[in-house]
Amino acid sequence: MTDAAPERIDGRIAAPGMLDFLKSNTDLDTLAAESELRVSTRLHDVRAMLRRTERGRLAFVVNLTGETVKGVRIGLKGAAHLNILDLEEGVFRRVEADRCEKCGALRTELDLEPGQSVVVTEFEGEDELDPVVRSAPIKLDRPFTSVTKPQNMLPLDHARISYDGVNFEADRPIELVRDILYRTRYAGELWLRFEFEVKELPALVNVAVEPMNLLGLTVNGAPLEFSGSGWFDPSFLTAGITSLLHTGVNDVTVKLNYFQRDYVYYVLYGGVSETLRNCLLFDTEIETIYLYGHFGIDTGAGSFEKGPKNSLIYTGPRAICAAPESIDMADITRSGYPFFAGSVEFETSVEYVPGAPSELTLRGRYSVAEIFVNGRFAKALMFSDHVNLAPYLREGVNTLRVRLVNSNRNLMGPHHNTDPEPYILGPVQFSYEKQWTEDGQCSWYHDRYALVWFGAETE
Repeated sequence: MTDAAPERIDGRIAAPGMLDFLKSNTDLDTLAAESELRVSTRLHDVRAMLRRTERGRLAFVVNLTGETVKGVRIGLKGAAHLNILDLEEGVFRRVEADRCEKCGALRTELDLEPGQSVVVTEFEGEDELDPVVRSAPIKLDRPFTSVTKPQNMLPLDHARISYDGVNFEADRPIELVRDILYRTRYAGELWLRFEFEVKELPALVNVAVEPMNLLGLTVNGAPLEFSGSGWFDPSFLTAGITSLLHTGVNDVTVKLNYFQRDYVYYVLYGGVSETLRNCLLFDTEIETIYLYGHFGIDTGAGSFEKGPKNSLIYTGPRAICAAPESIDMADITRSGYPFFAGSVEFETSVEYVPGAPSELTLRGRYSVAEIFVNGRFAKALMFSDHVNLAPYLREGVNTLRVRLVNSNRNLMGPHHNTDPEPYILGPVQFSYEKQWTEDGQCSWYHDRYALVWFGAETE
């Protein structure tokens, strides 16, 4: 901040004296002294904002660093008391606070874990509960073991095109297939053959296909009628295909009536506005199809490598096999479930004496971890990775169950984007529309699978 007034308007020198009214009338120290919210930390990536409500003021503070920040002082001027809103329980919890002699703010000191945010209020609430007390790590009798065999998934996102149902072209990414059909303005009957390998016959496999103006479906040449719908989305058509599979290369071939109106091509290639493009509906959608059921995915012939932003890059073949007997809770992704979305349950036991360490911490990557003690729900870990189980444990042997939930990230992607884990998503991360050259190259598309680690470890 400077005392001088700006000199330019839109980059051009302003007339003398024209901008004098914009001279600074304060300084940073004065602003800091007058601020109602005081957050004391040397890190710029601990951010804060203040809001006023009918019940009083609230402060939102978030740790955007990748590390635990200890001793963050949060103060509110003129506050009579401070609470923290427990977002998981929906209640207010008291915090220890003292009065700053210099500025008069009532302040508390917190340790913020990586990515953790808190809402500090001056509200008076009838549910001002005592703060949650952390304990030493609980001592488990044995590691967690899987107790459920969840439904697995495998996206098939490459296909061979045929225009007569007999002669099929080379295997291509479904995004390239889509682009070829747009570019050639094809209209008529079309066959898409999705191939996959079966290394070992599994217990159950189903196929899920979006409508795509479908005319028919075959599995390894055998005609098949859809028998259900609604897998993941009401629009999916489904059918059981277990009995039609064999070891080696298998295929699901869909026949469809492909067409697009002239208006679609006008919007795609006519240089229209982005607004018009965003409103475009296609007459025929070409999409990935999915296999789901009770099976494992053998990735032993490929390789997983750590990528940026905690991503996991898989390169290599994917083969269906029998479902694994057990799943490693610390690394579900590499336990035969690389494209999994849903929940998996794990169990262990602990012998407890009142007063013994009782803190369960689950470090890892998951959407939600639901914790049960002796069949009783204890907590859902969403905004933190730990829970004190003392209120739920009984003296003697206890059964702990953890239900880990994963999002659709590994199932739906994006799998092939240049950035393996984009934090902002839009159609461009999935469609690669008009980015392909005539020889089938796209600088944005990478023929590997960008996933994220799914699992949890105990301390």
